[in-house]
Amino acid sequence: MLIRRDAERYWDMNKFSIREWNEDGVREGGIWFKTMGCSHEWSGGCVMCDYSFGSKTDSSGMIDCVEEALESMQEPCHNLIITPSGSMLDEKEVPRDALFGILKLFAGSEHKFMGMESRADTITQPIIRQCKEILGGRFRRVYIGLECSNTWILKYCINKNQDTKVVKHAFEILKAEQVEIIANILLGIPFLTPKENVEYAVASAKWAIANGCTKCCIFPVHIKKHTHLERLAKLGIYTQTSLWTYIEVIRKLKEEIQAGKVTIDWFETYEAYNIIYPARTCDNCYVDVLSLLRKFTETKDFEILKNLEEYGCECKKDWKDTYEKNEEYSLVDRVEKAYRRLAEDFADSKWKGARLEELIITMRMEYEEHLQ
Repeated sequence: MLIRRDAERYWDMNKFSIREWNEDGVREGGIWFKTMGCSHEWSGGCVMCDYSFGSKTDSSGMIDCVEEALESMQEPCHNLIITPSGSMLDEKEVPRDALFGILKLFAGSEHKFMGMESRADTITQPIIRQCKEILGGRFRRVYIGLECSNTWILKYCINKNQDTKVVKHAFEILKAEQVEIIANILLGIPFLTPKENVEYAVASAKWAIANGCTKCCIFPVHIKKHTHLERLAKLGIYTQTSLWTYIEVIRKLKEEIQAGKVTIDWFETYEAYNIIYPARTCDNCYVDVLSLLRKFTETKDFEILKNLEEYGCECKKDWKDTYEKNEEYSLVDRVEKAYRRLAEDFADSKWKGARLEELIITMRMEYEEHLQ
C-alpha cells in the first residue's frame, strides 16, 4: 500500500466514465461508475492496476451515477458494459440493492444487451439467476479478469491470488445459465521475457476457450502512475510492452480470432488520466500501427494483420532481436531478485528480514510444483 498511498482518487471527482466504440460492425459501450474502488486494491491490488479509489458511496448514489451516465450516451449500444472499477458482484463494492437498481435502469433503456465485470470468486448461481430475473435474455455477458491461466504467475508476478479452479467453476456457472463469458488476458506481465509473455498469453487464451469461455480479450499492459509497475520500471526491472509483442500474440491466435473466440482491446490509452508509459512502438510508426490495430478491431480483416506483419521499421528489428534473445536466469530467480530490490527500495517496508526470506522459500517451493 506504500506505493498506492499517493495515487490520484479519480472517483472523488467523477461520477462515471464512458467509452463507446464499434466492433465487428456493431456499437459497443462501457459505463464505469463511482464506488470506493476494487476491494482487492484496498490491500495492495494487482501490480499493474490503478482503477482508483473513491469516497464512500451509498446505493442510491451509485444508481444516480449510472442513470446520469445512461442519459449522457450518444446512441443505443448493441452491447453495453455497466460496472464499477472493480467487481459488480462484490457486495463490499456494490450492495445488492444498488446492483438490482442498476439492472432495472438498464431494463428501461434502449440498449440491447448488458454485461458487467466481476472477479471469479464473486460469481454464484443464485446471483446470476437474480440478474436474469430482472433482465431475462438481455443479461448477456460477464467479464472475468483471468489475466493468466498459470496460478504461480498470478500470485507471484501479478499479485492476484486467484485459483484457476475458481475461475473454471465461475465459467461452469455462467455457461449453465447461458451467459456469455469474456476472459480478459494480460500481455506484459512483469518478470517474463517478451517471448514468455506471448507464450503465456496464447496458452491462457487456449486454456480459457477449452474450459468453456465464450471469448477472450487480450489486453497489453500500460504503466500507470503510483502502481507497483511504475516502481518496477523506475528501478529498471520492467520495460513497457511493445505493440509488436501484442501483434505477435494476435498472429499466433489467428484461428481463434477467425472463429470469434478471441478479440483485442485497450491497446491505446483512450486518454486515461493515469497512464504514463503506454504499450507502444517508436515515434516513427506508432500512429500507423495504432490506426491499423483500430481497423483490425472493427473488421477482423486479416489483410490488415498482414500489413502489420510486413510493416518495416527499425524499432521492429530491435524488438525482434530482444524477442529472440535467450534469458540467462530462470523465472523464479528473476522474481526473487526483483523482490529483494523492492524491499531495499522501501526503508519502512515490512517485507524485509525473516518475512521476506519466508516468502521466498514458499515461492520457490510452489515454483517447483508449477514446473511439474
